[in-house]
Amino acid sequence: MDILHKYEMESRYIELELTETVEEAEADQVISFMKKMKENGIALSIDDFGTGYSSLNLLRTFPVDVLKLDKTFLNRMEESDRIVLSNIIRMASELHMCVVVEGVENWQQVDYLKQMNCKVVQGFLFDEPLPKDVFEKKMKTGKYEKTA
Repeated sequence: MDILHKYEMESRYIELELTETVEEAEADQVISFMKKMKENGIALSIDDFGTGYSSLNLLRTFPVDVLKLDKTFLNRMEESDRIVLSNIIRMASELHMCVVVEGVENWQQVDYLKQMNCKVVQGFLFDEPLPKDVFEKKMKTGKYEKTA
């Protein structure tokens, strides 16, 4: 918070990403930290959800705004995968979390996720991670073609 104040940044432009690998012993400290960030207007997300032994308890106890689902959910796209993914998307949405599926690489995956009412995706289909100067140039010029 001191850094935000020092540089006169508005907290609404900040989103902190946390991974789901929080030890049970640390959970109370993490929840306390998260609540303090939320009180100060900072958005919170859980990144790479589903990479470890995900605990659905995180969805219930952590005050997050965004749930970023790992690209491994798109690896097989079989019936059992669809059932798990669609229910996580539905559950997170009902908990008023924005759901982002990471690792989208083709339009078949986009269509697959649309069927599950997933509204936000990210991945190499759209672009690769960019250095700040390249991103800013794309934003200023309106040229959004992939760099690779």
